[in-house]
Amino acid sequence: MKIVVTDGYAVNPGDLSWDEVALCGDLEVYEHTKPEDTFERVIDADIVIVNKTILSAEIILSCSKLKLICVSATGYNNVDIEAAKKRNISVCNAANYSTKSVAQHVLAMILHVYNRVSYYARSVHEGRWSRSRDFTYFDHSIEELSEKTIGIIGFGAIGQEVAKTFSAFGSTILIQNHPTKKLSISSNYKLVSKEEIINSCDIISLHIPLKEGTEGLVDSDFLKNMKKSAILVNTARGPVVDENALIKALQTNQILAACIDVMSQEPPEDSPLFRLENCIVTPHQAWTSIQARKQLLKITKSNIEGFKKNNIQNQVN
Repeated sequence: MKIVVTDGYAVNPGDLSWDEVALCGDLEVYEHTKPEDTFERVIDADIVIVNKTILSAEIILSCSKLKLICVSATGYNNVDIEAAKKRNISVCNAANYSTKSVAQHVLAMILHVYNRVSYYARSVHEGRWSRSRDFTYFDHSIEELSEKTIGIIGFGAIGQEVAKTFSAFGSTILIQNHPTKKLSISSNYKLVSKEEIINSCDIISLHIPLKEGTEGLVDSDFLKNMKKSAILVNTARGPVVDENALIKALQTNQILAACIDVMSQEPPEDSPLFRLENCIVTPHQAWTSIQARKQLLKITKSNIEGFKKNNIQNQVN
C-alpha cells in the first residue's frame, strides 16, 4: 500500500521520525509540494497524508487508487470533502493533539506583554544594568495575572485548557455563552454574553473555528468597545479578526496590545502589524511543540491502522 506525504516539513522538519508511519505501508515523504506538482505525486497513492496541500475535486476524482486521505491537522478545508465522498474515499483528521501546546503559547505571549522579559534582557545585554545607578530598574510596569479578567471566546478543548492555565494564576475567567448549546463549565468560571467579555475583560482569547458567523467577528466595533488596557489574543484562525480594523486600533492605542499567531493569508505579505511594537506576531506556531507533533504523527498512524482494519477513526466525511 503506497502512502504519500505531500507536505511533511510542517509536522516534521527533521526532529522527529516517520518510521512508525512507514510501518503502515510503502511511505514516500515530500517536505513541500507545489500546487502544480500535487497531481503527479499523489496519482498512484492508496493513502495521502496532507497538512495544508490542497486536494481539489479534480485531483481526488482522478486518483483511481486513492482510498484514504489523512489530514495531519484539525482543519480540513483544504480537502474537497464532497468529491471524496463521491469516490467513497475516507477523510480523517487529527483533533486535540495540540491543546496544551496552544494554551502554553497563549500564556507565553501574554507574559511577553506583561513581564517584558525580552525588553529587559535586551537592555542588560546592551549594558544598561551595568551602568545603572540602582540595583534595579523598571521603566515599564509588570502586571500580575492574578488581578486580570480573561475572556474566552470558544470553549472547546483549547479554550478549556486556556481557562485552566490562567485560573492557576488566580485570574477571573469569563466564558462566552454559546447561543445554541449548553456549556459545561467549572464553578470557578462564569458564563457571560459576548458584549460583557468585550467590555470588561483585560485579555480576550479567541478559540473559535472559522465558519459562517465567525469571519470578521473582531471588527472595528468589537475593538472600539474593548478596554484601552486590554489585550487581544488570536491563536484560532486569521480571518476571525479584521486585520485592517486591528491595525487601526493598535495604531491609535484603542487597545493595549494584540498577540496573534494566525493571519488571513499565510504566509502573509508584509503587514503594518509587523512594525507595531504593541503587536506580537508569531508564525502560526502555537501548535508546534515537539510533544504535540509527536501526538499528531501517532494519531495519523492510528487513523491509517484503523482504516486498514475497517475500524475507521476521526472520519470527517
